[in-house]
Amino acid sequence: MVYMQKEPDIVKELRESEKLGLFYTKIQSTYEQLETMDDIFENIPDKTIIFADENHEETGKISKEITHEINNLINTSPITFFLWKNVEGWPVEFTSDNVKNIFGYTAEEFISCDVSFIDAIHPDDLKRTISEVEKYSKEKTRKEFTQKYRIITKNGKIKWIEDKKIIRRNKQGKITHYHGILWDITNHKIAVERYKILFDSSRDALMTFAPPDWKFTSGNHATVILFKAKDEAEFTKMGPWDISPKYQPDGESSTEKAKKMIEKAMDKGSNFFEWMHKTLDGKEFPTTVLLTRVEIEKNKPFLQAIVRDITEIKKAEEEIILAKIELERKNQQHMDIMKRMNRLSHETETTLMDLNQIFNNAADGIVVINKDFRILRINQTYLEMFGIDKTRSIGKKCFEVFQFQRCQTDNCPMRKIIKNNKRDEYEETIMNNNNTDISCFVTSLPYLNSNNEVIGIVENFRDITELKKIESELREYSEQLVSMNKELVSTQDEREDYVAQLEERTAQLQKINTELSKSEKKIKQQNNKLKKLDQLKSAFLNITSHELRTPMSSIKGYVQMILKETLGEITDEQKKSLEIVLRNTNRLDNLIQDILDISRLESGTMKFITEITNINKMISDVVETMKSSAELKEITIHSEVLDNVQDLSIDQDRVKQVLINLMNNAIKFSSEGTVINVRAKTENENILFEVQDFGRGIPKNQQKMVFDTFYQVDSGVDRKFGGAGLGLAISRGIVLAHGGKIWVESKVNKGSTFKFTLPIKSVEDLEERFKDVDVFRLQAIS
Repeated sequence: MVYMQKEPDIVKELRESEKLGLFYTKIQSTYEQLETMDDIFENIPDKTIIFADENHEETGKISKEITHEINNLINTSPITFFLWKNVEGWPVEFTSDNVKNIFGYTAEEFISCDVSFIDAIHPDDLKRTISEVEKYSKEKTRKEFTQKYRIITKNGKIKWIEDKKIIRRNKQGKITHYHGILWDITNHKIAVERYKILFDSSRDALMTFAPPDWKFTSGNHATVILFKAKDEAEFTKMGPWDISPKYQPDGESSTEKAKKMIEKAMDKGSNFFEWMHKTLDGKEFPTTVLLTRVEIEKNKPFLQAIVRDITEIKKAEEEIILAKIELERKNQQHMDIMKRMNRLSHETETTLMDLNQIFNNAADGIVVINKDFRILRINQTYLEMFGIDKTRSIGKKCFEVFQFQRCQTDNCPMRKIIKNNKRDEYEETIMNNNNTDISCFVTSLPYLNSNNEVIGIVENFRDITELKKIESELREYSEQLVSMNKELVSTQDEREDYVAQLEERTAQLQKINTELSKSEKKIKQQNNKLKKLDQLKSAFLNITSHELRTPMSSIKGYVQMILKETLGEITDEQKKSLEIVLRNTNRLDNLIQDILDISRLESGTMKFITEITNINKMISDVVETMKSSAELKEITIHSEVLDNVQDLSIDQDRVKQVLINLMNNAIKFSSEGTVINVRAKTENENILFEVQDFGRGIPKNQQKMVFDTFYQVDSGVDRKFGGAGLGLAISRGIVLAHGGKIWVESKVNKGSTFKFTLPIKSVEDLEERFKDVDVFRLQAIS
């Protein structure tokens, strides 16, 4: 509530002049700098404080209600209200309850005159404060004025306050009271002082200017130095156009353009632009200017300017233009190199595809064996001819698989070729796994490396069983002819029959001879084709071991050098093109590596190096590796490894290869903007890994076959996305070698989740165990 010693004289005078006995004094809402105060005053009815006789029959009830509402608003605000009588000592006739928040004294202490308001004013500010009151009071038309001064609180603390005094006069114009609205501005004063320190110490040129004439009102030390003024006083005599040339570089008048820049900053709050300035001695220099609208006191905005000299930056831009010309010249050189590399990459890939097709479609059986007598490659014709299981052959000793007559003897083709380095041809009858004898014409050739050193042999087996049957029939007919001749000599009577039989036999023999001639001709033609195939096969093996690897290494080397700008700077567009070349080169290199991995899986010769591996870090490394590929399609990768997942003893690189293959497929078959989840958790005695995508999914009847070599769900779509169908087969082999399982759960158009497990207990002697694993599910076929 408001405390009063007695009803003020001004209230009595107003009471006499009103018929209803309700009198009030309007308080004009001020302190427009603090927006929160506006809200308080907006809630005070008519912005008034009520002075009324609560016992008055008509007004007492209204007075109590309104006074109570006003007191609640005032006492919960930072504003304090005073009413001083215009006599010596300024005795306080009333004040609001919240006066203690600022002064530390209670309202009763002021009202009872235990402490006077003048005593609370700081001694250093008292004389000025009284002088200002006397000065403004002499102005007959003045109704209010504002003061700022310090006070000393009850506990001795010094505070700054702002005091808006409203002058109250009686009917004769004599001042009877001063109505004060006070608030604490200590923090505001501190903030202003801090701003001033920052302003003066800034290395950038800082200045302020305000409407309406937009003359500079301040400038820091950096401003004086930049514009070569004597001091701040000289600088603040000017406006923005005084430190600018007559025209800006675009031809527009500096005066007119400056007005536009100022107007934009006042409208938008800030404005950043380039500007040509000049020093006071006339030297022009380019700058950047940041204008910021500042409003410390409400409705009194001004602009702060930060000016920075960019002369050196402009010089650098000119040097960049010259460098760009040189860069364009080097770019042309890079483009020529890129064209040659693209052509070489295309030719190499085409050759590889052609040679693979020739090898797999050859009419004769072909087998490649190294110097350790281990089988490296077998084509499909050889497998069908002898009924051999490929998974039980690759990587095994040749004499353990074939068991030919020449094996482990001096006539062994491998031993003869290593000794003589010459091709060898012979015939041999071989019993296949179906217990059928097959007559073969065998050609053995040296298998050379890039240094023309023998590293094994290539054997070509041609089936001549039919030819041997014809030869056998011919010998049988010849023996019959001899027997008939003897019978003819022994009896003349049988001679005519014998002649007839002989003629018949002769006709049959001629027919057989004709067929034999045709067969021999056909065999010669096939033999010529075989020789050509041998040459192509040898070229294929040489290219695989040397010609493919060598150019790819050169391509990758040159591309990486250019990307690292070792040969000179490149543009972003060139960088994108080179990254495409590098990706395709890596793709071809990965294809060859996949073929080698498939061969190692088939032969059981894949090497495994186990180590204790932290699963969380391993998955983080893989996610980081695949992040760039996913970002190309704006795909987000989420990974989650539960806390109970323990470290495993595994071949970390091979398991990473599995995760990369699965994540690469997930990215490949996912739509743009989707999510891929990678998880690991403990399940029974295994660690379960999951790679989940939301792509096109896999039909249920094809989910088991996706792990077969070269199998693709939909060749049309797969061709769109690329891939050779080797990644999942390799992944299955690696997981099985570790004693785990791999499978897929998928729904068409919903996505796929590839899962695999690895046992917590490590597998002993991983490589030996792997030789007995049916990696490609072919035991049933054999």
